[in-house]
Amino acid sequence: MSRFISYICIFAFLFWNCNNSNKQQVNKDNTFFINLVEQWNKAHNNKNIEQFRNLYAKKVLFYTELTNNSSCIEKKIQLFKRNPDFYQLLNGSIEVEELEDGTIKCSFVKSVTLKNKTNDYPSYLVFEKDNDEWHIVTEGDLTTDKNIGKKREKLNNLFIKGLKKGQVYLYNQIEKGSKYIYQSKETKTINIFMNNASGIDFKEGRNYIQAIFKVGYEEEKLDTGDILYFLKKNVKLVVGQYDFDKDKIDELIIALQDNDDLGGISFFIYKLQNNKWITIGENLTADGILGEPIAEIENNRITVERHLRSFYYQWTYEYGSFKDTGDY
Repeated sequence: MSRFISYICIFAFLFWNCNNSNKQQVNKDNTFFINLVEQWNKAHNNKNIEQFRNLYAKKVLFYTELTNNSSCIEKKIQLFKRNPDFYQLLNGSIEVEELEDGTIKCSFVKSVTLKNKTNDYPSYLVFEKDNDEWHIVTEGDLTTDKNIGKKREKLNNLFIKGLKKGQVYLYNQIEKGSKYIYQSKETKTINIFMNNASGIDFKEGRNYIQAIFKVGYEEEKLDTGDILYFLKKNVKLVVGQYDFDKDKIDELIIALQDNDDLGGISFFIYKLQNNKWITIGENLTADGILGEPIAEIENNRITVERHLRSFYYQWTYEYGSFKDTGDY
């Protein structure tokens, strides 16, 4: 029994010593990782693209976006082009810690000068070893993390899940007039307002964007037999963006939600070509939905669950247009 206890004690000592030596190794090599951070900082100020190429791994979580080495470098090039006066300084000490997965996280404050203004950003780089070389697998800062977190929380409140960017508008916002700023390779302002027939108009520059929805209206029959249609006051409008064809230029999505019993959603989707909005998805309509109508975009599909025996509406983008792939 005493021999068994002795073995346990020896094993525990070796295990503790092994873990402790790993931590000592990281502490011993702090200067190595501090030097990598300084190289990264120097590459910014010298606009040294080749140095960035050597520092980044093949795959990088770049300010919360998973991308590759070439894309990271392209983003740096665009940053320098937009801001010729760009300069950054490492402000204070660099903290080095080993994470549970064996990667090394370096935390520091960078002072960034843009357009003659300097701001401090608590930042971090995460390094991972690959073939005896350490490369950056994560780059970020706490300010960007917070802003993107707010943006994602806002997107989660939309009735369309999965949008890259989007905004919801209530009846009173439509009635007063609102704007949506489309931002992709180009920036466009979409004006939203109520027309004389109680419908919704969308205008970008001098051009109207046609969208006449099949949901969200109530009708009133006149003595003459004519029928007038009025926008319901409980509707929600979403204007947003998503890149269905993966060409790095977002399509524009305009959708109206009718939240009455057995309500629905109607979608219009547009592609920007030669400075004109071309309709690629017209009045894609899901109606008769039990509960709140919610849409989800994933890859090249839009899906709306009916909440009835696993039935669903679905449209799939293929060869320049949307095909009905639902099971009603």
